[in-house]
Amino acid sequence: MRAFLLLLVVLLSGCGSHDFLEDRRIGGPFQITTDWQTIRFDPPLRINREGLQVLHFVVDQELYDPNSMYDIEDTANHFSLRRTDDVLVRPEVVLIGDNNQEVVVSPISNIRLFSGGLTIGFSTYIDHFTPSPPFPEGISTFQAMRVRSNEPFEAQYLYWRMNYHPDYHRCGGRRCRWWEKLL
Repeated sequence: MRAFLLLLVVLLSGCGSHDFLEDRRIGGPFQITTDWQTIRFDPPLRINREGLQVLHFVVDQELYDPNSMYDIEDTANHFSLRRTDDVLVRPEVVLIGDNNQEVVVSPISNIRLFSGGLTIGFSTYIDHFTPSPPFPEGISTFQAMRVRSNEPFEAQYLYWRMNYHPDYHRCGGRRCRWWEKLL
């Protein structure tokens, strides 16, 4: 009987982590300048085609705000950063795939999800009314990125994160356990 109860507890617990395996914090700090620079990812960033992944630049929330708090009409810079001295910071990011294909990504979000930081997230993005397209076929990982900004800034670290996934809303922002998918 004890063995059956132990087996039942193990099965219902989901047996392991419920985060997305592709999620990863990438050390820092990173000094982003007005010149193009290449930052390599070791190991490469893995793509999960079941959802939308976003590369977040985490900045000091005491120094920046989302631009949308200042100028809601500026849709082209909606997700850019606004320094506390009222300067708009517009990073440009190009992800480099394992086949050397370059993927230009755009600001898609600002969140205060990570401890001590505000993020500007980059992914494929067209506009507020069009779903973000998937990363191009033929790329399974991103080996590096090229980045620059109109104004220098420091990213405390980067975070490659699954932002939208079929399990995301159903299971509270984590991968569903096997038995939850049956419900």
